[in-house]
Amino acid sequence: MTGAHGSCLRSSRLLPYRLAQGLDLVAGADGDEHLAGLEAGVGGGVMVGAPSTAGAIPGLAGKADFLSVGTNDLMQYFFAADRGNARVSERYDVLAAPALRFLHRIRQDADAAGLPISICGEAAGRPLEAMAFGGLGFRRRSMPASGVGPVKRLVRSLDAKALEAELSRRLSTHSASLRPELTEFAQSMGFAL
Repeated sequence: MTGAHGSCLRSSRLLPYRLAQGLDLVAGADGDEHLAGLEAGVGGGVMVGAPSTAGAIPGLAGKADFLSVGTNDLMQYFFAADRGNARVSERYDVLAAPALRFLHRIRQDADAAGLPISICGEAAGRPLEAMAFGGLGFRRRSMPASGVGPVKRLVRSLDAKALEAELSRRLSTHSASLRPELTEFAQSMGFAL
């Protein structure tokens, strides 16, 4: 399948971890192994939407074709706080240092397992959060359509090496949120927030 600009589009299916962990690899008619139940040529990915799935990433090597981090659910479970509940929503900030360290570990585990990884959800479509995810090494994003323009503008303005260095330095803090520091850094660098 080819996109409008001649780029190759790949068919894929994203599975919740509880389903993917029970699937076996089977030999397809093309001689390649595929997740059982998926047609040849359709990649099978796993949604990382709960902290327990994050811990299982090393065991997905050779079984899944890719991973996708679902920030909406994952962070809600990570903080044990309903992001939509005004009484506890102040506990929920994806830019908290512990949350960013957790996401960084997920990305490192995916790299070690040889699994391409993307990050998705509402947070991926907000420029400051997208900047932080890029600094953690996430290069693939899925976001609401309204975030595409602002995030694209941001990505084009980034100095990736400076961002990675700054974020690496900040991850060792125990700050409730790195939002003020990251905003100040982005403004001082002229990033398009």
